Amino acid sequence: MSENSSKRMKAKAAERPQLMNFSIKSGSHVASESKLIEELASFHKPRRTDEFIEELEIQEHLIDLWVVLRKIARTVAIFTAITMVLPGMKNGIFTISPYRPAVLMLLNAIIKHSLDSLAEGAEGDEVQVFIGSPLTPISLYINLAFFIAVLISLPVIIKELMAFLKPALTEEEYVILKQLSRYAAILFILGGVISYFVIMPITLKILTLSGGVVGEKSLLQMYSLSSILNLLLWGTLGGGLLYATPIILVVLVNLEIIEPDQLAERRREIIMAIFIIAAIVTPDPTMVSMVILSVPLIIIVEIMISWSYKIELNKFLMKSNEVTTW
Repeated sequence: MSENSSKRMKAKAAERPQLMNFSIKSGSHVASESKLIEELASFHKPRRTDEFIEELEIQEHLIDLWVVLRKIARTVAIFTAITMVLPGMKNGIFTISPYRPAVLMLLNAIIKHSLDSLAEGAEGDEVQVFIGSPLTPISLYINLAFFIAVLISLPVIIKELMAFLKPALTEEEYVILKQLSRYAAILFILGGVISYFVIMPITLKILTLSGGVVGEKSLLQMYSLSSILNLLLWGTLGGGLLYATPIILVVLVNLEIIEPDQLAERRREIIMAIFIIAAIVTPDPTMVSMVILSVPLIIIVEIMISWSYKIELNKFLMKSNEVTTW
């Protein structure tokens, strides 16, 4: 009995691999099982060290960026809250009695500035401005406080962004970018001031004048307060950004991405782009606002091109001094 049982066990053991091979190779299960085996093998395959380090660096950069954005958001939120409750000034002193927030006083001054421009463009015709929604005054109040808080927080924003970019820059690039950011802020303020006090009043006058022409002054001109202030705000912001864009040309020359000769050769295209962007920023059917906004910017671009040649000359002299010293 023991010999027969051992023979039977050996026979069954010999048959098992044949049955297993038959079951794997039979039918349409071959492709799916082989694919599964390859996926399992690739999953258990160890990753390369450099790929793993690169993934860790990307994660660290994202975490650092998130920390910077949180600091910026916290700063803007704090300044927004302070700006909303800050009392107004009377005779150079903050007054609490009667309490009037400074943002409210500024908002009223902006509204008066806009209404005066509309009245001058109407040429004696009646122009009415309506609120439109119960939430409009509150939203305008908060938006203006937020806009002022962003302007106040600009030094902090620039400082945090520069600290985030510093590890990826050389010492020379960091110093140049830090200086150019200051010039960009100055040009932004200059463009915003020109847009608010010169461009937008002319734009509102011309738009109101064109509104009186339609219908031969038989139509009543009524505008919502939010639409007028949004036009004034975005026009001012767009003018500031437009005046700050020439700094990008200097940055590209410093990084040796473009050369001053290329800027000089494409001067016409740059001027044409300035006129197109100015036409978008100033929704004026005439060319008055566009020309007033574009001419100072063209002068700034010419200054930037001359500055780019000076930067290239300084770099050439520095390289020649290094070669002579060596």
